[in-house]
Amino acid sequence: IMYCKPLQGEAKLLYEMSQVDPKPYDAAIEAIFAKYMNRHQNMRSYFSLDSIMLEVAQLPLFVDAIWNNCVPQVASPDGVSDYRLGVIFKADTEAKTIQRVYIVNNSLEKGQVLVEKKYDTDFVSRTRRQCEGHDE
Repeated sequence: IMYCKPLQGEAKLLYEMSQVDPKPYDAAIEAIFAKYMNRHQNMRSYFSLDSIMLEVAQLPLFVDAIWNNCVPQVASPDGVSDYRLGVIFKADTEAKTIQRVYIVNNSLEKGQVLVEKKYDTDFVSRTRRQCEGHDE
């Protein structure tokens, strides 16, 4: 007989977040990205982070958000950099929140491409601490 341990800590939070349908949140973020990604074809490396943040902050279920653009990153050999946008949303039901991270590749060759969306329990506060120099 095997006994299952109840989920605790981060695993429990990730499980609870995964029970909320992310499609409405992702669709809203993707619509905003679509307006700004690859907008300036002659400047492939330019990405309107500030404009995107202003629109994300206007979303109805928005709580908090941050880009990782203030965190030092190592450039990849092929010239592709990753930007990560962490957004905390109010969940439709109850008083819980979910935190989604949207990963965008930015390259001179292909421009900006949204490559991944995932749940995260601490991206926004961790990135904010790093930006303020309080975390490694």
